[in-house]
Amino acid sequence: MTSEQFEKGLLWVNEFYKFVNTDEVDVTVEGVVEKIEQMVKRYGINGVVISPWNCFEHNIQQGENETLYTSRVLGKLITCLRKYNLHCFLIAHPTKIQKNRDTGKYEVPNLYSISGSANFFNKTHNGFTVYRDEDITDVHIQKVKQSWLGKKGLVTFKYNSFTRQYENI
Repeated sequence: MTSEQFEKGLLWVNEFYKFVNTDEVDVTVEGVVEKIEQMVKRYGINGVVISPWNCFEHNIQQGENETLYTSRVLGKLITCLRKYNLHCFLIAHPTKIQKNRDTGKYEVPNLYSISGSANFFNKTHNGFTVYRDEDITDVHIQKVKQSWLGKKGLVTFKYNSFTRQYENI
């Protein structure tokens, strides 16, 4: 990439992407929803990436277990997304994945593997997991709520360390 291409790319990113410094905002789900609403009104955003879930400040109410908490919070987030017709990628990491005793490789995570609750499967509209084994990366599409938006399946990529890009196999 030439320096001219880099500058042009940087201008494009600055025009179409807005970043939030999490050190400067309330990182509770309520605070994130409020920030999303502000960004819709100020910039007209139509998509959000929240990464990662475990960096939220989770305020579980007295008498509330983690499953109920996760359901409540995901519900608040979904309500906000519907209100403003937004798409959201919520990145959530799995619990510690076990190795297969026969192969010695880690098992492929699923949406129930996410630390905290089965609601990551239950409330997700489109869910996928990413599994990497050396330079091969598998994307497992595990849930598609609306059939016209895609289908369940598997896509495999090879990581090119020279170009730092994933190539479809």
